Amino acid sequence: MKAKSAGNVIGGLRPREAALFLGLSPATLQRWRRLNQGPPFVRVSPRAVVYDRVSLTVFLSSCPRGGGRPVVTTRHPAAAGPLVA
Repeated sequence: MKAKSAGNVIGGLRPREAALFLGLSPATLQRWRRLNQGPPFVRVSPRAVVYDRVSLTVFLSSCPRGGGRPVVTTRHPAAAGPLVA
């Protein structure tokens, strides 16, 4: 049986796809995950995360115009672990 990719597990976007959608580098998303910042994500395994396209759109709309820092958000409610404000 062929293994499913992380992006197909729950219909989410992999970090590379999410970075392209947001106009960022995958390294920026990785750093934001480590700092519990940025758009919500779901960790589907110890090494794989996915992003919901709707959550990414909401995240973009919460970012200030003119290059300001984005609003810090929490992880997706379905993600394990404590929520960070």
